[in-house]
Amino acid sequence: MGAPFAAALAEPILVRCCAAIAGAQIILSALHLPAWPCVFYHVTGLPCPGCGLTRSCIALAEGHPLESLRYHLFGPLLLAGIVLMAVLAFLPARVRSPIVRAVASLERRTWIIPILFVLFCLYWPLRLAGVFPLPA
Repeated sequence: MGAPFAAALAEPILVRCCAAIAGAQIILSALHLPAWPCVFYHVTGLPCPGCGLTRSCIALAEGHPLESLRYHLFGPLLLAGIVLMAVLAFLPARVRSPIVRAVASLERRTWIIPILFVLFCLYWPLRLAGVFPLPA
């Protein structure tokens, strides 16, 4: 079993780009400035699987964990991943490498990425069915 998140973390340019894009989306939204709109929603009229993730991250960053979970259960995980990427983005390779190896080991031992992917895919239809209400 591979370690896709660790592999991404090992690439400084990719990490910097992802952290910058995600950070910009969250900061722009937190400041109530225009951010990137959801293409899925504009094309289909349905909330996308990630609907509420930005608001979830903002709520958590503002110290409102329960509100964060109401917006999206995966928001805290996303914010943790973004923070990890932002920290690793500018660390020298000798410091970043052991962290990437530890993440890779965790991924291989626990299968965390495939498990999270399946849960994320199951969470969306449950939200659409009203089991986990969508954010207003």
